[in-house]
Amino acid sequence: MKPALRWLAWGGLGLAALGLAGIVATPLLDFERMEGYFAPIYSPDGRSVIFVARRTTGIVWGSGYEHFTAPAHSFVVADEFSLRRLDLVGGQIEVLRRWPSSPLAGRHTRVYRRSIFHSASVQLDYVRGDLVYKVDLGITAIPLTEHSWIGRGWPGGGGATIEFDTWQKREFGSGGLGEAVLHDGREVMALRGRAGFPAALVVHHQESGAVRVLLANTEYAGLYPNGVTSEDLRELARRPQIERGRLMRRTRDDLMARFRAETPNENEAALRAVKEMRRLGLYPKVTTLVARLLDAHTARALAATDIPLYDIAEAEMRSGLFPDIERALAEPGTAVERDIGAYVMHQDYANSALLNRYLGAGGERFLVRHAGRTYEIVIERP
Repeated sequence: MKPALRWLAWGGLGLAALGLAGIVATPLLDFERMEGYFAPIYSPDGRSVIFVARRTTGIVWGSGYEHFTAPAHSFVVADEFSLRRLDLVGGQIEVLRRWPSSPLAGRHTRVYRRSIFHSASVQLDYVRGDLVYKVDLGITAIPLTEHSWIGRGWPGGGGATIEFDTWQKREFGSGGLGEAVLHDGREVMALRGRAGFPAALVVHHQESGAVRVLLANTEYAGLYPNGVTSEDLRELARRPQIERGRLMRRTRDDLMARFRAETPNENEAALRAVKEMRRLGLYPKVTTLVARLLDAHTARALAATDIPLYDIAEAEMRSGLFPDIERALAEPGTAVERDIGAYVMHQDYANSALLNRYLGAGGERFLVRHAGRTYEIVIERP
């Protein structure tokens, strides 16, 4: 056997042996007590942190190593969620709401150990000044995942706040990016833990870089023996997205106020605001085209090159086949959004097929002769 192949073979056997050793070392029967802290946000005055705690106890047996063995077994004795408030000065924890045991309690399921008690998704936020919350529990039941939720919000998309204090047998749906994780230069986060149970609540101060551990479970020290690293924080930080969202909203509101003062047409003001947001890099840029009216000498010179020239008759232009080109010709020098994919084909005209072929191959410059004038069209892609 060649040396390289020999090393690969021994390496594969070594990995298999390590995997087997881990499986053999797995206890046949575990009694698990797990606790996790989810979705922390600040209270409006910034003096406390509100979060959801999950406490689960159960019996686990079987290896349950994904890609190596069949799923493990688990029987959940208790699975409790509660809404809590942690005082940032004294450290006291107050239970605001305790919900009934989840639908997982009393059930035997089979699942891999990395999510042995299935997955919980929690959202806390303030909407119109009101605290809303939702706990979604996904229970893997091959081939589907069962969803149950409990909480407070507007399931219908608006109207009065409704409290659901019993578990509902359906998925609630996801929320937006709440901003209450930030307060006075600080961000509160839930550190990742074992089997989907966040191991700790921490506060990160943006300017000083200081990290304060507010609350930790029994596994925190083993999972973070050297404390919380900058990489841990970078993976969890939501500040960049939140601050960018604030900047976008503030800039768009300012632009709309400015353009409304310049035109009574709301649609025109909105379109101008979108264009300016794109120019500033706050909205994704789009493909545009710019037309330049050529004098007779330049038109003849460019027509003699390999730049393609398309003669578009008045009737063809009026048929609406080239709306973006028509707008560009009407406003030479102005970037016009190319808001269509391929040009519509017409049995009486060949230009649509020719342009589609040229642009589809990456073409970025062509000539258009229309109404006795010749224009150079330049495509600008983001």
